[in-house]
Amino acid sequence: MIPDNTNRLDSYASKQELLDEIERLQQQVAQLEDKVSYQEGQLCTEQLKAVSRRPQQPESPAPGEISPAIISTGEVDGLVVAFREDHLPDANVEPMVDAEMEINEIDLSVLLVDDDPIMHRVSTLILNDLGINNVQSAMSGSKALEMLDQEGAIDVVICDLNMSEMDGIEFIRHLAARSYTGSLVLTSGKDIRILRTVEKLAIEHELNLLGVLEKPVTPAKFKEILDVLEQAATEGTVLSPETYEADELLQAIEGDQLDTYFQPKVDVNTGQVVGVEALIRWNHPSRGTIRPYYFITLAEENNLIVKLTQAACAKAFGHATTFRSRGFDLGIALNISVDTLNDLSWPDNIARQIESAGLQPSAVTFEITESRLMEDIAVTLDILSRLSLKRFNLSIDDFGTGYSSMEQLQRIPFSELKIDRAFVKGASTDPFARAILESSIQLARKLDMKVVAEGVESRQDWDLVTELGCDQVQGYYIAKPMPIEQFLDWLGRWNLSEHLQGQGQV
Repeated sequence: MIPDNTNRLDSYASKQELLDEIERLQQQVAQLEDKVSYQEGQLCTEQLKAVSRRPQQPESPAPGEISPAIISTGEVDGLVVAFREDHLPDANVEPMVDAEMEINEIDLSVLLVDDDPIMHRVSTLILNDLGINNVQSAMSGSKALEMLDQEGAIDVVICDLNMSEMDGIEFIRHLAARSYTGSLVLTSGKDIRILRTVEKLAIEHELNLLGVLEKPVTPAKFKEILDVLEQAATEGTVLSPETYEADELLQAIEGDQLDTYFQPKVDVNTGQVVGVEALIRWNHPSRGTIRPYYFITLAEENNLIVKLTQAACAKAFGHATTFRSRGFDLGIALNISVDTLNDLSWPDNIARQIESAGLQPSAVTFEITESRLMEDIAVTLDILSRLSLKRFNLSIDDFGTGYSSMEQLQRIPFSELKIDRAFVKGASTDPFARAILESSIQLARKLDMKVVAEGVESRQDWDLVTELGCDQVQGYYIAKPMPIEQFLDWLGRWNLSEHLQGQGQV
């Protein structure tokens, strides 16, 4: 019943007071409407969960399995569509797949680990629409581990953190204990900072983490994760989980099966390609081109890392002479395992390699990952100091992901700070990543170090690192890693202005 406010109209001293009262009442109505909409949404959510729990047949599914007897595909699909269309604000309604998105079938096996059957169905529909048809489900971590033990290779595991029987953190621990070599995606409706913390935990467990997804999951979020897989595919590198033997790797080193891919480094101010990062690849005779992720640890654990590094450097330096012969004077950066820095004779050996290739040490940058740098600091300091004396450049790689960065910057004569892609990609919309990015750049400036941002994968990333004052960038927004002939062809065509125009923005 609407109250009679007729007598109140005479109490307003002016028209403006009356208008103010009308506005106040309108705000109250809007607040009530918002409250009702929220309650309807909550009710619908509970109805969805109630339907998902409603038994349709007397049989019970095995623990951790999703049974068609519990909820039918058509019933869930109808509820999902109804929920999305009727109970989500228009701004959040997103079609399963953009009508203009090109869909190709993707040959990947995916395992969804979540104790919410609605999330299983929604995620499966999205993945199917994106071209992934081999999608399996597990309603608990223990069931997922059982399936991984029995089913063989699963390319991608998508795991929720908040599960009742075994949470995602415990599940990650079990994955690491099994030396799972596929890829991992973490999802959660919790605070993004919790996701980021668990993300670092997965990295510490040396799991191949593709990324994290905040719930609710959407096609756009899944597409971003799939783009990481696509990047590996466009490089022609192996993504499937394979295991290799030390003897097999030794044969590759001695049998000239190693090659080098090059990713350009562009000067932010001039737009010129000023250097490359040399990335080792294993041309396996039967399994194709293999990324270092799958064999570097094998080399480190079997005392092959020095031989592997020497072979990789020889190959990269040989290609560098080709650059010079084609008229390109480019610096070359190589990743160096800390295990290589246990050999006190290595600085002299690498200096002889450089001289034989006709190059100058000043054209070479060795990138050392900070998280492993402190393991044998006395020998490491000896070797790195001698490399610096010989005028090689030293870069602290993946900055921001280690534990004692400040101490290392104080002790070691680094000339370059390379910011990890985790704090570059998407930093324009992630305030935590942006804060670390800005602080890292300011620190490098105060230490008179050159700053390189890796993982620049969009125009937004490019604009941000340019605005914040990075010296050089590399990433898929510029170009993917390429074999030498493809790289030289790309290099001859590179023009920053044309590249920006080609992206639809100038």
